[in-house]
Amino acid sequence: MPEIRSADTVRARRDGVTPGDDYLGARTIVFEIDVEGTIAEQEALLTDLSAAFAPGPTTTLQLRWGGNPAEYVLHGRPRGCEWMLSRRSTVGLGDARCVFLATDPIKYGGEQTVRSTLAGSVVPLTLPFTLPATLGTKSGNDVTVANTGSTPVDWTATIVGPVTTPRLRCLTTGKHLQFDLDLGSGEELTLDSSAAFAAVDDVAALGALLFGSSWGKAPVGNSTWRLDAGAGTGYADITYRPGWL
Repeated sequence: MPEIRSADTVRARRDGVTPGDDYLGARTIVFEIDVEGTIAEQEALLTDLSAAFAPGPTTTLQLRWGGNPAEYVLHGRPRGCEWMLSRRSTVGLGDARCVFLATDPIKYGGEQTVRSTLAGSVVPLTLPFTLPATLGTKSGNDVTVANTGSTPVDWTATIVGPVTTPRLRCLTTGKHLQFDLDLGSGEELTLDSSAAFAAVDDVAALGALLFGSSWGKAPVGNSTWRLDAGAGTGYADITYRPGWL
């Protein structure tokens, strides 16, 4: 079967490590690395590179340097490391050719987290209204998700109780997720837009997702997000990385 690009989540496709099919297009990235030091030091470093790039399941590769952005993160699978020692006898350098298979075409920047905290009095429901509706709503502070890249990106969020019927909104896109559940003090509702998955303390909670909810990505540029709830004093941490194509 030829490589096929789709918008599905990243899953390993017959790589010999993880079962299942991955229908995302892939891009091979080759790193040619000069290794300095004594012969013993070079062999130790080359051994570490071989271990880091040994064929394995989906992971992240972090590239850091001075500049803006100062970090890129790639999602994919390491495919191997080849030693090339022909220059060792002439210039005293060891060489490594490391291969990484990027299954996500997006290059991600540094991780960012913003927090919306419930505060203030309950805002009463006014007529007319549309269903589903929460009788009285507490609103958290507006926060800005700054995707300084060139493409919309997925995000994760953690809503921490106490909170009743939490609703996480992106006011910029109009999309929201609302759940018919009560979180006790310290209980956590985790959200992952890439997998369209929700869980309370590691137990799936998609059954509590209310009608009208929809998943969406963080758009390019600044977007405004907010946590609302029927009651409570909890908060939501929204985590994302700017993305470039």
